Amino acid sequence: MKVLVPQPVHADGIQFLKDHGLQVIELENDSREEIDKYIEAATAILVRTTPLQAEQLERGNKLQVIARHGVGLDLIDTKYCEQNGIKVCNTPVANVNSVAEHVTGFLLSIAHRIPEAERAIRRGNYESRHVLIGQEVKGKTLGLIGFGNIAQSVAKKCALGLGMNVIAYDPYAKEFPEYVEQVKELETIAQQSHFVSVHVPLNDATENLIDRPFFHLMQSGSYLINAARGGIVNETALTEAIDTERIAGAALDCYAEEPIPLDFPLKDYENVLLTPHMAAHTEDSMRAMALGAAEAIVRAIKF
Repeated sequence: MKVLVPQPVHADGIQFLKDHGLQVIELENDSREEIDKYIEAATAILVRTTPLQAEQLERGNKLQVIARHGVGLDLIDTKYCEQNGIKVCNTPVANVNSVAEHVTGFLLSIAHRIPEAERAIRRGNYESRHVLIGQEVKGKTLGLIGFGNIAQSVAKKCALGLGMNVIAYDPYAKEFPEYVEQVKELETIAQQSHFVSVHVPLNDATENLIDRPFFHLMQSGSYLINAARGGIVNETALTEAIDTERIAGAALDCYAEEPIPLDFPLKDYENVLLTPHMAAHTEDSMRAMALGAAEAIVRAIKF
């Protein structure tokens, strides 16, 4: 039986599949043309960020399982899979700590204006130290939109480790620890938070969830952090909020269009910190996601 791997994954995940008697097909690139060459023979696909839609999956007559190297399933046509008996699974906890650390790093970096200072000193502007005055995060309020595994880890790090006040909005979450205040309205997050961090999946209900009305309610001098999915934040509205000094800046790891276009409006903003959708890209997390996805494939395949 063959497992199709469109993008590179940690070697331990590949070895696990081979140790269980599976033939692994690692592609040189994840173009549709390249996938089409091999999908007909595949029993399983171990996928990272390659889109897998119905018109392509229709060619995979032998497919039993698609294992997502990560959490989000928005790039997989799960409806088609359900209708055709293809099991879809993910690795919901494998990257939790890495993403939570990235978000916490974002928060500290923008609060202390580290990216701005780093760029200034490289330009020879040592005197920027007198202008780029940051802020402590202790005692400040962090608002979490969504309270799944990653948000819970961020809350613990920021509340217990950094002394922040943490509030969270999630109508689906049933339990909140004593150091997190649950709020009932999304607008409360905007109104009360010095830092807002997005932690919801991208779907029809959350697309452009963070839009002009939300930014209009945010505190002057506050920041937005998004390491979830790009389409959740309306980037035009975000740009307007920063241009008008409605908010102080942002830190983004994901975007509505990836890779970002050359004319991406926030690319040259000093008060916006950008990373290329890499919050989960640590050695630890990449290994855990690859192994988790490989294990899910082995469990699901009917030998």
